[in-house]
Amino acid sequence: MNIPLRHTAKTMVDMAKQASHSVAFFPAILSLVLVTLVTLSISGSSIGMYHQIFYGNTSDPNLIANQPQSVRSDEWVVGIPKILGQSNNEYQVVNKNVGLGENQSVLIGGPTTDWSTFFRPDNFGFFILPVDNAFALKWWLSAYLLVLAVYFFVLVFLPKKRLLASIIAVGFLFSPFLQWWSTYGSIAWVLLGFIAFTKLLHERKMVFEVLWGILFFYIAVCFALTLYPPFQIPAALMTMALAIGYIIDHRREISRKNMIKKCTILIAAGIAAVTIFLLFIASHKSVTDIIQGTVYPGQRIVTSGGYNPAHLLASQTSGLMQNSAHAAAYTFSPNQSEASNFMLILPYLLIPLALIIWTGFKKKRHIAYSLLLPLLVGLLFTAWLFVPGLDFLGKVTLLSNVPLERMIIGLGILNLICLVLFIKLYENSSWRPKHTSIIIYSLLVVIATLCINFYIAIKLPGFMSFKWAVILSLPFALITYFLLRKQYIVATLILCIFSFLSVCKVQPLYIGTSILRNSDISKAMVETSRRYNPDQRWAGDYIYLENFPAMNGLPSLSGTYVYPQLDIWSKLNQPDKINMYNRYAHINFTFDRNAAKEIKPILTNPGNDQFNVTLEPCDLFFKTMDVGYLLTTAQFGVNEANCLSLTKTVIYPTTTFYIYRVNL
Repeated sequence: MNIPLRHTAKTMVDMAKQASHSVAFFPAILSLVLVTLVTLSISGSSIGMYHQIFYGNTSDPNLIANQPQSVRSDEWVVGIPKILGQSNNEYQVVNKNVGLGENQSVLIGGPTTDWSTFFRPDNFGFFILPVDNAFALKWWLSAYLLVLAVYFFVLVFLPKKRLLASIIAVGFLFSPFLQWWSTYGSIAWVLLGFIAFTKLLHERKMVFEVLWGILFFYIAVCFALTLYPPFQIPAALMTMALAIGYIIDHRREISRKNMIKKCTILIAAGIAAVTIFLLFIASHKSVTDIIQGTVYPGQRIVTSGGYNPAHLLASQTSGLMQNSAHAAAYTFSPNQSEASNFMLILPYLLIPLALIIWTGFKKKRHIAYSLLLPLLVGLLFTAWLFVPGLDFLGKVTLLSNVPLERMIIGLGILNLICLVLFIKLYENSSWRPKHTSIIIYSLLVVIATLCINFYIAIKLPGFMSFKWAVILSLPFALITYFLLRKQYIVATLILCIFSFLSVCKVQPLYIGTSILRNSDISKAMVETSRRYNPDQRWAGDYIYLENFPAMNGLPSLSGTYVYPQLDIWSKLNQPDKINMYNRYAHINFTFDRNAAKEIKPILTNPGNDQFNVTLEPCDLFFKTMDVGYLLTTAQFGVNEANCLSLTKTVIYPTTTFYIYRVNL
């Protein structure tokens, strides 16, 4: 039977339209993007910095777009080498190549055979995929989950607005705070947990109630095991306020009997999640106790107040942070990551939201607690940022564990909540502002942002010119105008595009990890160890390569210790210096090169997260710790180190590395 071509084409078009209207259409497109990136081993990592270190400004064949970010040293110097080092450690929980052995499940969250990996889905790929593909999956999965979480979060409140939900989700991903920090997990898990919570609340079939409860349990454990309180605490407080408000708003829709049943499932899931988390802490107690007893970060207490209001309100200037020269002139913060923010449309929605809430209360005696309670928590966060002396409040809410710059993550979630609930409440509100009033209010937004921008341009002329002060005063006013005109697609598209333009140069697109694993220096180190004694340790004086030995499966004293190994440094016999090494720290050595004078080991802290040991290259400490190899960027002269023999020289266009054999 012949089917007319026109009929076939029409059928395909109809199917495409039907698919595009499906709730699964956007997740399907998103999944296709994820699979493509993982298949091609493309990540957003800044490990391309090593190409610059080795080869200078020559073209990097693995760099697809943008430039690696030196400010992300925690990622390319620490995190990535430690993750790759696990592939040379058979994914054991303790990597014995880091000092006397370092647990990779705590703080690092690297791929291990520990049972907790079940609650770290970003590590699943390392057990089934080649390393480069698994690394790409780990890089992107949290961002993928975040976009999905925001998409379905919007649909909780605006069930039929799928295109709008897609735009908001993509725009939120491009928030400067998220792109500079590359921290998606905390927000993704709390939003996914809230979605599971709402599904459980409205579910009518017992079997699905249980399934939603199990999913909530899994999400809660995943969130707990991110193990970064500065982001977790604000995110949890804001989402808890939203969940409580949601229950109050929907209390009349669910019978008391059903509410008790659902709360029982929820409480059981919560108790189970807490139990699993406590089991994790108990099974790693020796490590967590050490971390709690450290000088840094274990004893870090944050006090309230002192945050810069202009900096908080200047989110519209985030795009200028992509220019390193401009960013260097932004003295309100030490670097782009610390200076990053969300696109805070919230301050300009407060008056319209107040009018919507007041109109609803006056007419129907209705209060949107889903909005009110998060706003109250936002007020708490704001007070913590600006009001000094709130020590008791900080202890009660745990905000004393949150550095002020990290607090912004809570305001970012509030910003999302307010945008979504503004649209929901405005659609159902009887408040109808006149077009003239909307224009006037939008002009007031322009004036407000102009005042902020002019203040910054005057204070920091190297950061922003008056031309940019004017240009960057327009986007939020346009977004506000179109929101008040109920043209939500246009408003959120402007927000999404503006957000993208503000961060489009932040993330590099980079292929694979060969610049680390297959570099000439890595090959030379592995070859040297195999030639002599693979069990002897390495020490080096070049901070950017501090984690290279462990990354290549070689034992090392140099490296980043995410918690202190006191048994090592106590052998320096300087007990009065324990506060120097009892910390999370980059451990590096400086070798004395004065042949005329022999020194005892000198301990210093160049920074809170750094510990340096200056000593003779033939110091007996190296013999005690069975150090067999030194990696340095400067050749030793005659009689400077009689115990050393040069075994290999690795020459790069910008740097030469010398590998010495230690004979003690």
